Amino acid sequence: YKPYDRKIQPVENLIVALGALGEGYHNYHHKYPSDYATSEWGILSGQFNPTKAFIDFMAMIGQAYDLKRSRTAARTRERVAKQVSEDRLKRGMTPAMSWWDRQLSQLFFGKSEAQIFQ
Repeated sequence: YKPYDRKIQPVENLIVALGALGEGYHNYHHKYPSDYATSEWGILSGQFNPTKAFIDFMAMIGQAYDLKRSRTAARTRERVAKQVSEDRLKRGMTPAMSWWDRQLSQLFFGKSEAQIFQ
């Protein structure tokens, strides 16, 4: 699953994220390497990323500071989703999300198809 950059090899991988405590969101991490969170969202939004929660806690008690976040990730994700839909239309395929895409979207982003394509 490549919601940020379809041209690079790294993918978002929930199984790796579960086993590595949130470090499985590699498409995001390689697109935004300076972002401390390694994923766009955290645990409260439905994305399994306890590492970010730990860093946020350390920042809250003053043990971590100058944390950098991406300001363009959401726009990039939306642009890539639009490109995927356009590519599917060009190939004569339906732009609607497949069952698998919907499940991945719920797992990674906690969003439904209607929320994604608003």
